[in-house]
Amino acid sequence: MKTFALLLAIEVFPVAADDQPLAVSPQRFLMGIYYPSIANLVTRADFQVAINVWLEEFSDPLQLSPSRAILFEDMDSLKQAFVAGELDFIMAPPLLLAKHIDRSLLADGFVGTASDGTEYGMVLITRRDAGVQTLAQMRGKVLMLPKNDILAATFLDMLSLKTYRQHFRQVFKEIHTKKRESAVVLALFFKQADVGLSNAEVFNLMIELNPQLQQSLAVLAKFPTKSPNYGYFHSDFPVHVRQAITEKVKELNQQPRPQQVLQALRMVSLVPNAVDNLTVFDSLLDEYRSLETGVKP
Repeated sequence: MKTFALLLAIEVFPVAADDQPLAVSPQRFLMGIYYPSIANLVTRADFQVAINVWLEEFSDPLQLSPSRAILFEDMDSLKQAFVAGELDFIMAPPLLLAKHIDRSLLADGFVGTASDGTEYGMVLITRRDAGVQTLAQMRGKVLMLPKNDILAATFLDMLSLKTYRQHFRQVFKEIHTKKRESAVVLALFFKQADVGLSNAEVFNLMIELNPQLQQSLAVLAKFPTKSPNYGYFHSDFPVHVRQAITEKVKELNQQPRPQQVLQALRMVSLVPNAVDNLTVFDSLLDEYRSLETGVKP
């Protein structure tokens, strides 16, 4: 689920009435969010209103002013603003962060953990009756992809380059997209496609709710991640304010109201996320570029 941004924005700053301000002096806090990664979850207008109302309400006790979230439609604009120091926190799919953001600009942030205790990840799935028991049997099949998912496309392309020395668009007979991962899973179940990609947490939840899916679908490959989106502070953001926010985030996991939100999103908690967790995506990109060398586009 692409829910980390909304949860962080809504719940990162609550303080009890008797809490003391955690920032030494008024401190700007501007979040930059890559909107396409959450567009399937919430409309832009609803998200913008909700996030800014909550940020405004909870920023006073922490002496964060101004504080607001800025939604970006493309990674280049988000990168430009972050590099220029116009943002204090960035949230985007980890593959995009690894690809576009200099590691020296990032400081440890947060991610949401799945309620079933597993990492979110990406799974390549197929119908058991589609005749695809291995990656080498995907040629000529019908593919269903989640829309606006850079990790799904890159992961599949890497597998295709490994297996066929061709990009996946040259391998499949037809390629379609769905707005939500759940729709991808259902498309396979109802024989509208032979192969698809889904967030692992969504896939596991659907199997839990409908055991028939497990009888009909199988996992061909998987790529683990902590969350669909990673959030990091700018390295220039004051350390003492980062620490203050970090302490409040730790308290969220023990408070009834945040727990209700987490449970509704099938998440257990918000947990610290080290910059080093992007290393696995560096490796994915390196392997992908290596495989792509000499392959016709």
